[in-house]
Amino acid sequence: MTFSMRDLDQALQGCGQKSGIEIWRIESFKPVAVPKESHGKFFTGDSYIVLKTTSSRNGSLHHDIHYWLGKDSSQDEAGAVAVMTVELDSALGGRAVQYREVQGHETEKFLSYFKPCIIPQEGGVASGFNHVKPEEHQTRLYVCKGKHVVRVKEVPFARSTLNHEDVFILDTESKIFQFSGSNSSIQERAKALEVVQYIKDTYHDGKCDIAAVEDGRMMADAEAGEFWGLFGGFAPLPKKPAFKNDDTSAESDGIKLFSAEKGKTEPVEFETLEKELLDTNKCYILDCGLELFVWKGRSTSIDQRKSASEAAEEFFRSSDRPKSNLVSLMEGFETVMFRSKFDSWPATSTVAEPQQGRGKVAALLQRQGVNVQGLVKTSAASKDEPKPYIDGTGNLQVWRLNGEEKILLEAADQSKFYSGDCYIFQYSYPGEDREEHLVGTWLGKESVEEDRESAISMASKMVESMKFMPAQARIYEGKEPIQFFVIMQSFITFKGGRSDAFKKYIAENEVPDTTYDAEGVALFRVQGSGPENMQAIQIDAVSTGLNSSHCYILHGGSTVFTWCGNLTSSDDQALMERMLDLIKPNEHTRAHKEGSETDQFWELLGGKLEYPSQKIKKDGESDPHLFSCTFSNENLKATEIFNFVQDDLMTEDIFILDCHTEIFVWVGQQVDPKKKPQVLAIGEKFLKQDFLLENLASETPIYIVTEGNEPPFFTRFFTWDSSKSAMHGNSYQRKLALLTNKGKPLLDKPKRRVPVYSSRSSVPDKSQPRSRSMTFSPDRARVRGRSPAFNALAANFENINTRNQSTPPPMVSPLVRKLYPKSLAPDLTKLAPKSAAIAARTALFEQSRPTPQETPTSPGSSEATNEAEASKPTTEEESMSSIHEDSKEEDGEEDSNLPTFPYERLKIDAEDPPSDIDLTKREAYMTSADFKEKFEMTKISALSSMATERPPFELAKGLNGLDKIVLRESRSRSAEVYLYGAHVTSWKNENGEELLYLSSKAIFKPPKPIRGGIPLCFPQFSNLGALESHGFARNRFWEVDASPPPLPTNSASNAFVDLILRPTEDDLKTWPYNFEYRLRVALGSEGELTLTSRIRNTNSDGKPFTFTFAYHTYFSVSDISEVRVEGLETLDYLDNLKNRERFTEQGDAITFESEIDKIYLSTPTKIAILDHEKKRTFVVRKDGLADAVVWNPWDKKSKTISDLGDEDYKHMLCVEAAAVERPITLKPGEEWKGRLELSAVPSSYSSGQLDPRRVLE
Repeated sequence: MTFSMRDLDQALQGCGQKSGIEIWRIESFKPVAVPKESHGKFFTGDSYIVLKTTSSRNGSLHHDIHYWLGKDSSQDEAGAVAVMTVELDSALGGRAVQYREVQGHETEKFLSYFKPCIIPQEGGVASGFNHVKPEEHQTRLYVCKGKHVVRVKEVPFARSTLNHEDVFILDTESKIFQFSGSNSSIQERAKALEVVQYIKDTYHDGKCDIAAVEDGRMMADAEAGEFWGLFGGFAPLPKKPAFKNDDTSAESDGIKLFSAEKGKTEPVEFETLEKELLDTNKCYILDCGLELFVWKGRSTSIDQRKSASEAAEEFFRSSDRPKSNLVSLMEGFETVMFRSKFDSWPATSTVAEPQQGRGKVAALLQRQGVNVQGLVKTSAASKDEPKPYIDGTGNLQVWRLNGEEKILLEAADQSKFYSGDCYIFQYSYPGEDREEHLVGTWLGKESVEEDRESAISMASKMVESMKFMPAQARIYEGKEPIQFFVIMQSFITFKGGRSDAFKKYIAENEVPDTTYDAEGVALFRVQGSGPENMQAIQIDAVSTGLNSSHCYILHGGSTVFTWCGNLTSSDDQALMERMLDLIKPNEHTRAHKEGSETDQFWELLGGKLEYPSQKIKKDGESDPHLFSCTFSNENLKATEIFNFVQDDLMTEDIFILDCHTEIFVWVGQQVDPKKKPQVLAIGEKFLKQDFLLENLASETPIYIVTEGNEPPFFTRFFTWDSSKSAMHGNSYQRKLALLTNKGKPLLDKPKRRVPVYSSRSSVPDKSQPRSRSMTFSPDRARVRGRSPAFNALAANFENINTRNQSTPPPMVSPLVRKLYPKSLAPDLTKLAPKSAAIAARTALFEQSRPTPQETPTSPGSSEATNEAEASKPTTEEESMSSIHEDSKEEDGEEDSNLPTFPYERLKIDAEDPPSDIDLTKREAYMTSADFKEKFEMTKISALSSMATERPPFELAKGLNGLDKIVLRESRSRSAEVYLYGAHVTSWKNENGEELLYLSSKAIFKPPKPIRGGIPLCFPQFSNLGALESHGFARNRFWEVDASPPPLPTNSASNAFVDLILRPTEDDLKTWPYNFEYRLRVALGSEGELTLTSRIRNTNSDGKPFTFTFAYHTYFSVSDISEVRVEGLETLDYLDNLKNRERFTEQGDAITFESEIDKIYLSTPTKIAILDHEKKRTFVVRKDGLADAVVWNPWDKKSKTISDLGDEDYKHMLCVEAAAVERPITLKPGEEWKGRLELSAVPSSYSSGQLDPRRVLE
């Protein structure tokens, strides 16, 4: 009898079709769905079914079914719910794993669904109980156990309950206390704090105090005194727990196997437990003491399975055993835990892909001349490849090992490895908020153990010398991860080796030397997914090495063949052509397609033989599994962490993330230093023990990652917040800091050596959760290399002829393509350098090129400015500044800790190079005189500017999935700009205070404009025209300007973005003029925010156009009644509340007591906004904008504005730089520029009045 979804109870029908958790409570022996908001809430008198559906990487759904039994639920109900889970499993295809969960004895997997814990409440419906709802809070005492998942149990509220071993939580009406026993672990204390937070949020609506009490604190401590007072005073604690620990294991008589038929069990005798004992037509119970397994043969009926479940339930009723876990599983879908109980278990068979058989047939038909087009579906190789999650534009150095010697490879040879050798590589690349580093070893298949040990030892020492900042990789030939190939880009593996140890080995063992000979016969298989990831691997030059799914290069003497299998794509063939340029450049080549080979081709391969057609594929990445590891006396113990998150990575521990194709060993900051040298051994031990029984190869790549230096290809498995690893202290101290500081982490400031050529950006505002955004740096050309300054310096040390000329063309990020489909992706190779730290000296690093300087428009002018004007000569002040800088360099050289060497010794081709120097920063070892002579700039200024070079902005997701730009400055100042409307929505100071007002009801849904921040009013201000109020620029999607015209910028402005808007077809229907609106938003080193608008008439029909404009800036103020505006005294204004009648301002400052909406005319370039309560002054500086608008809707108007809160007017003020009275007119080809600069400075007092003179004069 089969069981389908329609046979289930109506409440269960349709379940398990998408990822997530579904829960049903059993009421009157019927399942009733539990709403999502009640998930995690269980009652002691009830039984529940919990279905966890997980989508695997290949898209298939996996199901885990748990049935939870409250301590007061009935046995009849337990039996009924067990049968329901069997029916549910059958309806879902019979592949689910079923778990019996008993209150207080739940599996860790079950508890991981409801982090941080579950605390069942008294009551229930199935057993006739009523849910208890106490009218007043009851003081309760809980004990918490567990380092990874927490088991919470209520214990008697008595002093005698406390002990030194455990962590307790005392929940009172006004305060929650955590008491940590002196012998409890740091991890248990940290996890218990998560329970404290849960109790506070769940039972106190987030409104109560929290206190942490350490075992041993006497009454002198206020919180300890209060805690002990609740127990009647302090007294010594017992050495042993007063309550019974029922989690301890009961003694077992060994593993027993029973067959289950018709509700009865019969023991099965065996000497060794093997899979062959299990008959596919039967069900079995495997008794392992605290664990019971029900195994169901694939050929069993649903009635047999139900009967086996009932027999298992009978085990619990009839035995004296503790409440064991029960796991039911189907043949073919056994868990790792179940298989591990057997002495032998055959390897899991894998189902072949249907395409593979079809491919073999197609290849055979093609060889016979049959047209098989359409028989085989070909897909781009890139779809089969995993994503690299690493930037391929960094700086690479590679060394070949020869005994204890490291031989640095020339750039042209960096990606040419020999199978008999070992290599070390060091790769530095731009990360999201810092320079990332990777140090790795590549161990050839034919390399000798001596070279392998030497390579790993040297790489470890390199990582240690860099204070463990780099991730470390151990990679074997043939098991290379995608990150390695992206770093190498064009990778070639030759046979044989060049190291002395390899040559000695083949000589002593009389092994033929097959080392690659460029003039001999050699066959290369070409593979890869694109120009940034392609390989040529030398294989045995025999015809059996061919494959219809690959392309090959064959050479012998002066003869060169290419061979393309009939199942290859045009992309495969293009990769072969690229690799041919590296292996045999400028050689005449004879191209062969499969089936049209010449006799000479087969002769070079020793004759024609049968060869395969199935494409050679590597194992795919599997769903990741996280393990906590302890390693002692060569014994590794690994505990899996289910449904893991970043917070599961405890700083005191070592964790392993297993992805099948590679493993990551994560090392916390607080790990015992003595264990750190053993980390690689831990990873190798993990591979050997194969905890998931997945046939892990010992050559599987191992990454070693230290806390705080996690690379993006590791953090991709988490929702990552890098600020957490920058916190002080151990896990417990960090959690306590988060609890007591309202979620704001206490940041550590480690003294870390910043590499000289670092493009490390400043640390983001840690008070904000950081999304996983992409750093977009116009300064960095997408080619193999370094920052512009670095390349300019390094070129003086390198011979250009030795550089790798095969570097593939620049690749544009898929994210950029996605964000800017209309304008296409920006050509990053054409972006002008914009890093302020380097821009001022660009001419000194590169060949000079003229940079036109724009002339700013005078305030109020309606005439357009010309495109460029002659550059101004250097001022006397600038010359003096340069002289002072030179003198500082000369004075400061002696303070350097680095030795100096003559320039000739530092060149790459020097005959006598210095030893023990960092080869990535040769110029740092130059004398000041040599540096000045070679680079025509001072050493200290060049190196410091490169050290502070940083990406201008980041791309991230904002509200409702809208794309936004994030600008950051070195002291945590920041600004955010949405691409929708080019709308600045946030501007924060060094304390994280928001300086712009954003409405509490702001709508982030196009086409609605966003209320608050800085909307752009163009081409119409307000209703002064026929267009929609304030024009259409504020509700259009803008694009990042890939190559903006030159714009002079403040040299201190490190973070900026250039945006561009062009009219759409709909815009031209309402405003028939072509234009380009370019906007630069910049965040200066002192936190000043600058917006520069450039609007150009691009009409081709000779038509001019006229527009009005405003930066509609909303400032955040403490109380509008405490604010005054100065700088607009005695000026004329148009009062919009009185039909724009013209008046003259009479007061000595503008203060606010009612609604105001005025346009002040011919205003000065500076305006001050003084906030008395915050003792802050906003300074508004403007150019090209003659007018200023002051607006506040006050109480009545606020209530009529749907996206403005009724009380929001008290905390906002609009002071807008504008061009309204005299509109701007542009002829074709003309451009107008309007600039706004905002800064916030502390206010000073004079006779009780704020004195803005220092900001207005």
